[in-house]
Amino acid sequence: MKLNGKSLLITGTNRGIGRALVEQALENGAKKVYATARNIENLSHFNAKNVEKVELDINSIESIERLALKIKDVEILINNAGVLTFGSPLKAKIEDIEKDFQTNFFGTLNMIRAFAPSITQKPEGAIANVLSIVSLASMEGIAGYSASKAALWSLTQSLRAELNSTGTKVFAIFPGPIDTDMSKEFSLEKTSTHEAAKNIFAGIENDIEDIFPDNMSKTNGQIWLKNPKELEYLFSGV
Repeated sequence: MKLNGKSLLITGTNRGIGRALVEQALENGAKKVYATARNIENLSHFNAKNVEKVELDINSIESIERLALKIKDVEILINNAGVLTFGSPLKAKIEDIEKDFQTNFFGTLNMIRAFAPSITQKPEGAIANVLSIVSLASMEGIAGYSASKAALWSLTQSLRAELNSTGTKVFAIFPGPIDTDMSKEFSLEKTSTHEAAKNIFAGIENDIEDIFPDNMSKTNGQIWLKNPKELEYLFSGV
């Protein structure tokens, strides 16, 4: 799976990992990158001629379907857009948990459903979902986020089974703390967005289904592979 000459659609590119993914895709020789955000004015930082700035709200099925009808050349879809709310299982506002699920799970699912029919017709298509290391073991203070990303991890595995016969690759990406606005409340060592994006595409180009793009996620990914219960205890502080 090579990016050179490919057409990509990346959601949530106004900042953070999404912005870095667009920049890295160009460095890796992508033919075209559709960069999306809810407000297209927030994409003014992209000036390359092979970047097309697209308005998209993944919480709107109408917005998704309108874009899917317009764009037919996408070979690689990277579902990066997401939200994070804080709160424990018993104390978080239920509307905050619903917000996490609406964007992180249902919004991503609707993107996949809209674009998969076209991508699966391509000779070398791929769908990559940006999850989180807390997809594998939850953290109490971000219960809704953890649960929504765990649900997306389960969906990603189901998608692999469904698309296996089409030859379409399905990648799961498990970032740890990355230096973005989303993670600014976490007092942990953070990997730069550029480094994370570089490692994500290295994983895709080497056909690594489960990608751990930073030191923290690599370390905890190894713990999970050996003993999932140990990672649960580590994240819960038990």
